[in-house]
Amino acid sequence: MDECDFGQISRRLISGVLGEWLSMKRFKVEWSTGLLAVLGFGGGGECWGAAPLFSGNIMGSYAFGAGGSVAPGTQYFNVWNDSTGSFLAANNGDLWDLSITYSQVVPASGAPSGNATAGLSYDAVNDRFTMSHSFAQGNSAGFPTFNNPGTRIEGELTVRFASHISATDLILDFTSLNTSGLTWENSLIGYLKTDGTPFSAAPSVAPYGSHTTVNGSSALGWFLVDSKATVTGVGTATTAAGANGSYDNLTATGANSYLDYNDVGLPSGQVVGGFVWQYRLEDVRGTLNNSSSLSASFFDMRVGGLSVVPESGLSGRGLVVLLTASLGLLGWQRIRSRRG
Repeated sequence: MDECDFGQISRRLISGVLGEWLSMKRFKVEWSTGLLAVLGFGGGGECWGAAPLFSGNIMGSYAFGAGGSVAPGTQYFNVWNDSTGSFLAANNGDLWDLSITYSQVVPASGAPSGNATAGLSYDAVNDRFTMSHSFAQGNSAGFPTFNNPGTRIEGELTVRFASHISATDLILDFTSLNTSGLTWENSLIGYLKTDGTPFSAAPSVAPYGSHTTVNGSSALGWFLVDSKATVTGVGTATTAAGANGSYDNLTATGANSYLDYNDVGLPSGQVVGGFVWQYRLEDVRGTLNNSSSLSASFFDMRVGGLSVVPESGLSGRGLVVLLTASLGLLGWQRIRSRRG
């Protein structure tokens, strides 16, 4: 029995108990009904029942707007109809369903790497979020000032489901996560619990020279895309583009071309609360190299096993406590009635 089923059964029992007690106290019918509604037990709950296997690609939602640059911070989006589970074509005024938080770490301009920039944008035509990183000044401006400075630009995108949303499957897809170039591009993706924490500690990504390639999952819930063969000649005055990493577009993940539970070791049916994507560009250029700009995109998110967690504010132990108290109240009233 899941939380949705438990919530519905508990509410029906509590509603019945309170209803009988209120009738014994000779409350008017409309007063009884109103009180039950205020307490949150008047309806049958907002469980969607047998949800479709996957909700469809969320990335095309109206909620993300017309596109453009996205500033660091958190934004909230109303994507689903909380009564039916269907995609919304416009905001219907019910609860927001997911949040997206973006943050970035950009080194100061100047030595050793020159002018570094970062940004996030949303493309409403192609339905994707893109993080772009750049070390814009090459050797003509005297940067980098020495070979393989190791300067990093870091971006992080976190998607979290609201507390009333329950999801037991999550499929993600990205492109250009680990592309060849003059600098080293790598990405780390992690599934999150409902409280926003990861299922295990995040794998560390050491500087290029000392990092050991993982290219897959080395910790529960995480997937690291980190081939070092994307750039050659590191440590010399001139680096060169190598080969795209085998997971650059996630085309080699299992028997499919996207990221799912199988790729990160999560069991089937695991409830998740969202995911986090960390995107890095490390300056490994030599003193004779020019500028380097790379970007990666997140373009597909499909959520499975969707349901709405009861919104009465009571679940699990709280419902049991209230149910027990209500049954006790009813028993006490019956004893009192017999004695009277």
